[in-house]
Amino acid sequence: MGIIVKRAKKNGKPSFTAQIRKRKKDKVILNLVETFASEQAAKSWLKRREDVLKNPEGWSA
Repeated sequence: MGIIVKRAKKNGKPSFTAQIRKRKKDKVILNLVETFASEQAAKSWLKRREDVLKNPEGWSA
Protein backbone atom coordinates (compact mmCIF):
# COMPACT_ATOMS: atom_id res chain seq x y z
CA MET A 1 0.00 0.00 0.00
CA GLY A 2 2.81 2.45 0.81
CA ILE A 3 6.09 3.32 -0.88
CA ILE A 4 9.51 4.50 0.28
CA VAL A 5 11.61 6.73 -1.97
CA LYS A 6 15.33 7.34 -1.37
CA ARG A 7 16.49 10.87 -2.11
CA ALA A 8 19.80 12.67 -1.79
CA LYS A 9 19.91 15.90 0.22
CA LYS A 10 22.06 18.88 -0.77
CA ASN A 11 24.85 17.65 1.51
CA GLY A 12 24.83 14.25 -0.24
CA LYS A 13 23.32 12.28 2.65
CA PRO A 14 20.26 10.16 1.87
CA SER A 15 16.76 10.79 3.17
CA PHE A 16 13.83 8.44 2.89
CA THR A 17 10.30 9.60 2.14
CA ALA A 18 7.46 7.25 3.06
CA GLN A 19 4.08 7.80 1.43
CA ILE A 20 0.66 6.22 1.75
CA ARG A 21 -1.97 7.27 -0.76
CA LYS A 22 -5.50 5.90 -0.89
CA ARG A 23 -7.79 6.53 -3.84
CA LYS A 24 -11.48 6.06 -4.36
CA LYS A 25 -12.93 6.39 -7.86
CA ASP A 26 -9.76 8.12 -9.16
CA LYS A 27 -9.88 10.69 -6.37
CA VAL A 28 -7.24 10.83 -3.62
CA ILE A 29 -9.02 10.46 -0.27
CA LEU A 30 -5.93 10.08 1.92
CA ASN A 31 -2.32 11.19 1.46
CA LEU A 32 0.20 10.66 4.29
CA VAL A 33 3.84 11.64 3.74
CA GLU A 34 6.80 11.69 6.15
CA THR A 35 10.54 12.05 5.60
CA PHE A 36 13.15 10.20 7.69
CA ALA A 37 16.93 10.06 8.00
CA SER A 38 17.00 6.24 7.95
CA GLU A 39 15.23 3.65 5.84
CA GLN A 40 14.46 1.60 8.95
CA ALA A 41 12.57 4.52 10.51
CA ALA A 42 10.59 4.99 7.29
CA LYS A 43 9.69 1.27 7.17
CA SER A 44 8.62 1.32 10.81
CA TRP A 45 6.39 4.38 10.31
CA LEU A 46 4.88 2.86 7.16
CA LYS A 47 4.07 -0.42 8.93
CA ARG A 48 2.48 1.35 11.94
CA ARG A 49 0.33 3.58 9.71
CA GLU A 50 -0.79 0.69 7.51
CA ASP A 51 -1.75 -1.33 10.59
CA VAL A 52 -3.84 1.58 11.89
CA LEU A 53 -5.56 2.01 8.52
CA LYS A 54 -6.44 -1.71 8.34
CA ASN A 55 -8.25 -1.45 11.68
CA PRO A 56 -11.51 0.53 11.16
CA GLU A 57 -11.56 1.74 14.78
CA GLY A 58 -7.89 2.74 14.66
CA TRP A 59 -8.19 5.82 12.52
CA SER A 60 -9.69 9.09 13.66
CA ALA A 61 -9.34 12.19 11.51
